Amino acid sequence: MVPKAVIGSNPGSSWFEKESESRDIERKSDALNFWGLSEVVAGAQSATTISGKLGAALGDAATKHLPTVSIQEAEANGDTTNGAEGERHDGITKPEKPAPKLATNLEAIQIAREHFNEFDANGDGFVTQRELAKHVEDPKHTGVTAQAIAAFYGTHSKMDLSDDEDSIFGGSAGVSRADLDKVEEVIKKKQSKGAENTLGAEYLDSLDANKDRRLQSAEIQKALDNHRLPEQEKELFEYFIKNEDKENPVKISDVLHYFSSKKLGDKEDAMLSKMNFLMRHVWENQHNERVLFAKGKENEGVGLHGIQQGIMGDCYLLASVAAVAEMTPETIKRMVVDNRDGTYTVTFPGDKDEPQTVTAPTETELGLYNGSTENGMWGSVIEKAYGQWCQKSIGRRTPLNWTGGLTTAEGADGGGWHLNRVLRLLTGEDADQDWNAFTFNSTTRRKLLEHVTGEDKVPVVAWQKWFRKFGVTSVANHVYSVLDFNPEGKDGGTVTLYNPWGHKESITFKQFTKRFTAFAYRDR
Repeated sequence: MVPKAVIGSNPGSSWFEKESESRDIERKSDALNFWGLSEVVAGAQSATTISGKLGAALGDAATKHLPTVSIQEAEANGDTTNGAEGERHDGITKPEKPAPKLATNLEAIQIAREHFNEFDANGDGFVTQRELAKHVEDPKHTGVTAQAIAAFYGTHSKMDLSDDEDSIFGGSAGVSRADLDKVEEVIKKKQSKGAENTLGAEYLDSLDANKDRRLQSAEIQKALDNHRLPEQEKELFEYFIKNEDKENPVKISDVLHYFSSKKLGDKEDAMLSKMNFLMRHVWENQHNERVLFAKGKENEGVGLHGIQQGIMGDCYLLASVAAVAEMTPETIKRMVVDNRDGTYTVTFPGDKDEPQTVTAPTETELGLYNGSTENGMWGSVIEKAYGQWCQKSIGRRTPLNWTGGLTTAEGADGGGWHLNRVLRLLTGEDADQDWNAFTFNSTTRRKLLEHVTGEDKVPVVAWQKWFRKFGVTSVANHVYSVLDFNPEGKDGGTVTLYNPWGHKESITFKQFTKRFTAFAYRDR
């Protein structure tokens, strides 16, 4: 959102994840695949198979998961590709990874208890968000551990439920073990209602008939047919059907994002919705291969759907990145380089003298911040690089984020006042910003026609007004990408928007002029 209070510096949590036997086998198998492959290929003079080589080292328990690939087949398929059945290196197919596990809220609390001492760095009995921040960026945390870290880091301010000691400044001292006990009580109370609690993840899961983690229109209609739904929830489901995007059907995590951000239900519902959103956001990304660009997809995944905002207030950045990616995808591809060592270098066209090199986003970061890895990690890498760029100079940050945040990506937090500045940085071209209060509607109409119609479109973003209520589906003080304008029809025509939360939306031109306070565009 624009601007928004910066993610603070209070509580966090901790936990424990046991690796399954199959994951252990796979990890050993992968290791042999990488360091033993050259020896196998160099020394093979017959049709000895890779699975046979691994079988000698690991036994049948490992090789039963591997396809039999001969050395001749491996050499014949020299290039590295990635297929649905598993990752291929020099023609050798690795075993398909097991589906990631989604932790329950109660399991996350137990993980927190198990790892409490690890996260409580100063041993004072409280875990602050600052103590937890370094674990957000630590790649060792994976699976349900990463899910739980994201959930507790993102809901820290809601978890101080017990009566333990406050800090010397009057705020929360952090999350204590007593706080975790109280959160567990809340979880059990809400879960006792099961699917009757329509704001709960269990209810949304019950709508997902084909278990694809998304809600198709027919599945959403089941919710609308349920007369127990509160009015705000009905409005939200109707919005998803009206703005159905067949390329990107609504995810269950998307619904939870709205539930938590719009604070549907009581405070406890909002807290659990946010926990569930963050855990599922991590989990959904854990299903996908973590590559910079998505090979085999249109424009290698560079487009709108590579952007899906997390809980950080950087919609001004992500809406701009989405607009650039949709209108000029080659700009994004030239901007980001994979260094092949676990780092990426981003050279912003508007500041070529200061390239930013960042580490690959962790599983936790992909849940807390931008995360849409089915379309590649390019959006998340750019977000992290921009955060680092902002942290290098206080003049690049907003007044609501003068400290620069606790993690690298959080340098981008706090909202953006000058949308045109971001477009200049991302494109290297001049950009202007018009304030609707000082712009005739006829001028706004003309500029939309010039910039987002026809084949020669340019990136345009619009900032929705502050402190206005537009219903549960529209986000005040929020920046959208402007994708298209059809001047024909009722109320001045139709404007197509992209919410960086991950959805398209169509509104009339009249609504556009009322809802938005400013819009910025790259000059031609």
